[in-house]
Amino acid sequence: MKLGTKGDRYLFTESPVEYYYYHQPIVKKIWPKQGLTTGGTPIEVSGAWFDLRLDYGVIPYCKIGEKRVRAEFISTVRIVCGSPPNDYIAAALPVSVSLNGVDFVDTGFTFSYYTQPELTGLSPASGPYQGGTEIMLKGNLFSNITEPGTVKCRFSFKTGIDGYRQTIPKTMPAFYIDEHTMMCLSPNGFIGGDRLYV
Repeated sequence: MKLGTKGDRYLFTESPVEYYYYHQPIVKKIWPKQGLTTGGTPIEVSGAWFDLRLDYGVIPYCKIGEKRVRAEFISTVRIVCGSPPNDYIAAALPVSVSLNGVDFVDTGFTFSYYTQPELTGLSPASGPYQGGTEIMLKGNLFSNITEPGTVKCRFSFKTGIDGYRQTIPKTMPAFYIDEHTMMCLSPNGFIGGDRLYV
């Protein structure tokens, strides 16, 4: 702290406070790029120069649109942000990061929100063992704002009474048709009654 001058020299007090300089983070990838409007989607942010120094107030933050959340520091190359709740589903929102909650840097990536879809039925309800059947999923609130290739149908065996029929689920890409319809191709290799998840 400057107190005054003595001749042409400044006089400073010895202060017990310190100021810490850090590199602004660089972001190379975020995943996933969409989540539910209710929030809570863990978003992995990968890049460089992430830091955590509580004694200097160096704490990672993410901002999606204008909503700021504290991130979990994993390493100098990765943080995880829980998406804040947001009802805005009209367009993707910019993602930025900060190490002090004030100086945010734009990552160049966006995050989209969607409403939890409601699945009411499917057609047809059966198909050949070889797979490849186009299954039309009927419901409400299907969205095409999400990134293509990330929306999937998950097929798994319906557990029998004995509870022993277990296998690894198979996933297939889901394709947006309209707000009430999506389409998945059935995978091969399943015999018997199955459950379908979207």
